Amino acid sequence: MVKLNMDIEVIISKNKFLVIVILILIVTFGIGKKFIYQPRLKTIEQIQLRIEKQAQKNDLLQDIVALKKGIDSYSERMPPNEEITWVVDEISKLSKDSGIELLSLEPQAVEDKGSYYRLPLELDIECSYHQLGNFLSRIENSPKFMRLDNFKLDTVLYTGSKEKVFYKETSSANANIDLTVSTISLKK
Repeated sequence: MVKLNMDIEVIISKNKFLVIVILILIVTFGIGKKFIYQPRLKTIEQIQLRIEKQAQKNDLLQDIVALKKGIDSYSERMPPNEEITWVVDEISKLSKDSGIELLSLEPQAVEDKGSYYRLPLELDIECSYHQLGNFLSRIENSPKFMRLDNFKLDTVLYTGSKEKVFYKETSSANANIDLTVSTISLKK
């Protein structure tokens, strides 16, 4: 054991400069790691967290912009107010343009649905199946939002008099149709 200590002392005395340089490097590395690297590592981690949060915020903002565009496009299709007169005028125009005989058009009570109003209309029309398809297409493609809520179809065959006889299985006659069409209006 004494010999081993002597060997170490001889090595140290001969290479004092090298040992001092190695010790200085070890101390410098330890100080650098403790006081420079580790604090910077925490800062880097914090910056990465901020970047991730900002990316999430950006994604949410993009979603909000897309939803706003959707809301704006639907808002354009909403009626101007909760008055039913414009719906009556629009349905009358669409039925006339489709060649439909409008037997009756009865506005129903405006329904308060919380954040919006529902404006229903009951219609009794007489038309061919082709005219009905044209009319429903015009409702669907109307610049204002309208919805077909109820639909009842009876086939009509004329007997030569003013009385109508109803058949359910003929396809060549006009149809007597009861419809409920509605729209919604946002509350202001």
